[in-house]
Amino acid sequence: MKVRKKELVDKINMVKGVIVSRTTLPILQCISVREGYLIASNGEMLLQVELQGSEGESLILTPSAYALIPEIDSDEIEITQDNKQQLSIKGGKTISRFASFDPETYPYALKEESKEDTTVTVDAEDFTEAIKQVIWAVDDRKDEHRPMMRSIGIETRGEMLNFCGISNAQLAWCQYPYNEKMEMALPATAARRLVDLEPQGKLVVAYNSKVVKFVTTDMIMIARLGEGKFMNYQTVFNNPLPSEAKVNKTDLLKALKRIILVRQNEQVPTVMTLKGDVMSIAVNDTSAQMAEDIALEGQATQELRIGMNPRLVLKALKAIPEEAVTIKYDGATMPLYMTGGGFALKALTLPVHLNK
Repeated sequence: MKVRKKELVDKINMVKGVIVSRTTLPILQCISVREGYLIASNGEMLLQVELQGSEGESLILTPSAYALIPEIDSDEIEITQDNKQQLSIKGGKTISRFASFDPETYPYALKEESKEDTTVTVDAEDFTEAIKQVIWAVDDRKDEHRPMMRSIGIETRGEMLNFCGISNAQLAWCQYPYNEKMEMALPATAARRLVDLEPQGKLVVAYNSKVVKFVTTDMIMIARLGEGKFMNYQTVFNNPLPSEAKVNKTDLLKALKRIILVRQNEQVPTVMTLKGDVMSIAVNDTSAQMAEDIALEGQATQELRIGMNPRLVLKALKAIPEEAVTIKYDGATMPLYMTGGGFALKALTLPVHLNK
């Protein structure tokens, strides 16, 4: 096949983020070229993007091969693979050969599992923006074995499409109007990859109980879904809280960043105090102390002194797109609720115990 180098490099960069560094199947560290598409898979996720000039081709780009391509001094690249699985790359004065794999052995299992039970269409930008507003709350560490803690819950209730992210200490929920049925637990790794692809226009979402397939005019992404049922997050947020305070997001973000820089002991909580028209945040450990006042927008409806983890509050604030943030509360032992944004984002952060 003969392809434009710039397009090939761009498409390689799109799909190689799916590839994992450690795998028991070396072929999964490669990129497949098949019938007009570049394809990468890690067993849990598969990404396929259109590549002009590769129609009818079937070959495997090894890691050394696709690492070399950006360094070739030529606008056009010629790539072939013979029946002895020898991969040849030519461009400018460069001629290189690599031992490759039989293209027929590339694992396309996810494509075979993606026979959909339900197919809907969403606005790609609305869908990915909603993901961004809740994904910060997901705890997708490798040692977190609870599927719901590593996934985003997506479901239609009434005529609203709801997105929920959860961890041990935080919960995020947003929604926007939508009336077609959808229900899935989308793993955070797949959600982040979809956001990074920045799909535009209409996004087709086809899914069954095991996998979901996202389709645009030039891309297909397939991901294995999480298992289990999400908690009733709406009940958590719909409990009315008696008190609230309004603060400028940027002012609070800057203050929290300074607190984090000063704080030496991660186990020492930061104290937030609300009184009148002022929010005070302070940290006091054995080696560092800091206090800062932030003007509220109006009066806090009730005084509050609460312990918090500033890193968790910072994560929640960054997800809120509006400058005006409303904090709702009901005492020092209850969660802090933060709201704001066009998608009705609601963020919950658990407090940290304070000694008397």
